[in-house]
Amino acid sequence: MKMTKYMAALCLPLLALTACETDREMATFDSATATPATLSINGTAQDLYTLDASNASVNVFTIDWSKPDFGLQVPVTNVLQMDIDGKNFSKAQVLTTETDVKITSYAVIASNLNANIQTLLNAYGMETPTTPEEAVTLNFRLASFITGSASDSLFSEVLNVRVLPYEGEAIYPSLDVVGIDGNWDFATSQKIYSLESNDTYSGMVYFNSLPDGGWKLAASSWDSDKNWGGDVEAEASTATLTAGGSNITAYSHKSYNVTFNRSTLVLEMSQARDYWGVIGINNKWGTSDDIDLAFGQETDASGQTQYYLSATVEVQASTDGSTHDTFKIRPDHDWDGEINADNISYEGDVAKDGSSNNFKLTEGTGQYEIKWYFNKAEQKVTVTKQ
Repeated sequence: MKMTKYMAALCLPLLALTACETDREMATFDSATATPATLSINGTAQDLYTLDASNASVNVFTIDWSKPDFGLQVPVTNVLQMDIDGKNFSKAQVLTTETDVKITSYAVIASNLNANIQTLLNAYGMETPTTPEEAVTLNFRLASFITGSASDSLFSEVLNVRVLPYEGEAIYPSLDVVGIDGNWDFATSQKIYSLESNDTYSGMVYFNSLPDGGWKLAASSWDSDKNWGGDVEAEASTATLTAGGSNITAYSHKSYNVTFNRSTLVLEMSQARDYWGVIGINNKWGTSDDIDLAFGQETDASGQTQYYLSATVEVQASTDGSTHDTFKIRPDHDWDGEINADNISYEGDVAKDGSSNNFKLTEGTGQYEIKWYFNKAEQKVTVTKQ
């Protein structure tokens, strides 16, 4: 019979101090008699939930759960997990973690659910289903444990839900790059990502404006072990940060590729750039023919802040047979580090130009808006004919 232990660690004042240190009272629960939570869909469950990108912010369904019973009074943590049916929660996505036992439900929002499904499909090498017959069966369960003892959990029975997702972006673990433009808000900051879901995070960051306060990395918390900074040498390619360290003021270029390892605390700064532009429109490929890309941000349908560099271009009719509707994106008027149709995803009124790696505008002459979403886990270029 499995017995799980929990340290009560309630020490009486001075007279009982020695006894408390040497013979702490141990509270135990019996996993054979403890009662796990029960999951259910709030209201009438559907046989199939079809997600729609145009309704990304809707509440698809709400999962309710009963309180687990450990047979004793202890603080409890509940973790709602999701995986694809048959995968045994081997790559489970955590939807929410609750330490307040009064919270016994979770509203599943379409955009978040879709992103979590895409993460699982990517992890298992599976394609996004396109028909109701191919819909994904998802397993949900609640893992409950005495706070501080996550290795000993009570698991609810599995709740099965069939969902037809749409093509969309996966969710990856991320760290916040706070301080840019004086923005210290975790939710709306630029991010770096762990594509392998390990301790290494990386991504392109654009320092549009960096006040004297500098910047830091954080895991959405100001706890001393969840934000990192330090006194870094100017333009150092590598540096070791410290937990809870001072703001970083060592870098002066517009954009960098930022890599950070949460285990070693080593920061790597590479690919320093001061300018990005669009080159090639109207067959202009010269050294000074770049069209400036401007920094911007927007809120997407799921409420997430997205950062981009954009330009509006005017494609003119060709009078000499030359190609006017192809382009690339490049830094510092140089080809080293160019963005092209072979090294980034793209969508909208754009395609690859035959056997070349140029982007090709697909709707003839006129005005186009080009946006490069540089601060995503998986960057992309979008083009819209105006």
